[in-house]
Amino acid sequence: MKLFLQIKIRKYCIILLLLFFLPFANYGQGRVKPDTKGDPQNRETREENVKLKAAGFYNKKSKRSLFFFPFASWNNYDNIQLGAGMFTNPVKQTKLEFRAFPSWSFGADRINFSGHLSWHIQLQKPDSYIQPFLWGQSYSYSHIMKDKNAYLSMHGGIRAVFNENRKKKDGTHIQLTWHGISREAPVWNSIDSIYEIKTKQNHYIDFSLKTSLFKNLTESSQEIKAEMNQNFGKASVSLLFREEFAETGYFELRFFAGSFLYKQLPVEEDHRFRLSGITGRNDYSYSLPYVSRSENTQQITTTQMYPGDGFFKTAVSLGQSWDWLTALNIRARIPGRIPVQLYFDIGTYKDAGTLYQGNTMFPWNGGITIQLWKDYFEIFIPLVMSKDIRDIYKLNEVNFFNRISWMIRLDEMNPFKFLKQ
Repeated sequence: MKLFLQIKIRKYCIILLLLFFLPFANYGQGRVKPDTKGDPQNRETREENVKLKAAGFYNKKSKRSLFFFPFASWNNYDNIQLGAGMFTNPVKQTKLEFRAFPSWSFGADRINFSGHLSWHIQLQKPDSYIQPFLWGQSYSYSHIMKDKNAYLSMHGGIRAVFNENRKKKDGTHIQLTWHGISREAPVWNSIDSIYEIKTKQNHYIDFSLKTSLFKNLTESSQEIKAEMNQNFGKASVSLLFREEFAETGYFELRFFAGSFLYKQLPVEEDHRFRLSGITGRNDYSYSLPYVSRSENTQQITTTQMYPGDGFFKTAVSLGQSWDWLTALNIRARIPGRIPVQLYFDIGTYKDAGTLYQGNTMFPWNGGITIQLWKDYFEIFIPLVMSKDIRDIYKLNEVNFFNRISWMIRLDEMNPFKFLKQ
């Protein structure tokens, strides 16, 4: 008991040191050469210290400073997390971009982290650049066995952007990414009636090409994606058309189609196409942040989703395919001050209508969207749906409140990106 208390006291002392004393330390040992201009023969060769500053005291000229701020976060498995973030200048575009966010998880009693490293290569063509990158994160993802349910995901690659217009979301984006995921998976041993830990690994690469289509529309784009490793290969295309009118009104049409090119089942992770958006259970890349990731029950904390695949707003398991899948999403907003939209989704997949009695050829659902923050925070309330979706809800006794799904784009709500823009 005495040893346990000593460990606890040391842990909290380390956290306090990180949060309150790190900004006042002297970090003058590291030295870098500043950017210089003019005749190469007359460039300055002096060196300056790498400085660590509190986040509230940055300025646009601080290219050689690391900024610091304490932060707190929460998810369903790690509970409260306290940590210290360090990053390069969030306002001025620098060649080297670095972000690190280590934290202590009070729910899992472990150190979590997320980090990002990239190199910005500006091209001569305006609004065009190349960016090699490496980033990763490690958090808990299950309640089954405390301290033994963590995952580590690493993602590295290169992106090329040409003629980017962030306001109109125009331009050409090309990206090649390698994904490596390692996770501790509790597996039930029916003989001994206990959970055992098995380390599962998943490695694959993906390629994406996103380009603008029609300049006369508010937003229109096409995105071609491909994912593959030695066990599977799949490709998809999505088309988006959006036209705004009368200040707040708009009409949006999205089409998605995907097919597997080859597969050798069983595959270690479930890479199937799905009619629903990307929920925590279906994020096999372990790259998106979720409040709750792995529960099988449907409740308000597990219906968080991101746009992807068929993007049905109902977070049900219907419509999962190792072959092909296609879907159409329609959204519209009537001009006015009330941030409410109408949505309708319809799709199909291989063997739809024949898998079981009551399965329909073209599942569909519709309802209203409450838009709290355009493109970043939305709540989907289903009002009508096809019989097979309704039967799944009845079978699992899912009430109206737990049928509501929601989207909060934590992956896009990047304060560093907003500051640069």
